[in-house]
Amino acid sequence: MKDCFSISINGVESTTIYKNLSEGIYPSVILDWTGAYSDPEAYLSPLLSCEKFIGNNCLKGESVFSGSFWASEKVEKLFKESENLEGVERLNKLLEIEKIASKSLPYIPIWASSQKAWAQKYISKPVFNGAGIINMSELVKNEK
Repeated sequence: MKDCFSISINGVESTTIYKNLSEGIYPSVILDWTGAYSDPEAYLSPLLSCEKFIGNNCLKGESVFSGSFWASEKVEKLFKESENLEGVERLNKLLEIEKIASKSLPYIPIWASSQKAWAQKYISKPVFNGAGIINMSELVKNEK
């Protein structure tokens, strides 16, 4: 299927990803949940922290902005506790958050930029088929 699509993988530091997502710089983003981070909170908080939630559904907070919409009362408590700790104690709280999330999250967040297509005014509006392909057979010439 090499003639149908191509994928280029580029690594980017997590805080840069979050900033650039809102600006639509990347065509798509997949976050890798593995690895040791110098400050794990900088990676975990934008995905998981939530100011207002019902059950495990985030209504307001970082989790909404990241697209995971996930929330946990226990995780929020651990984030707050970690703010007052340093070193290994803080790291242990953040590792506990990571373990809770890894057992609970149903997916790895993937962001894709919105697709756009333009046509001349005498051609019908292009329609995407849900897989990022325009249904060319459905384009028709409009009367003037």
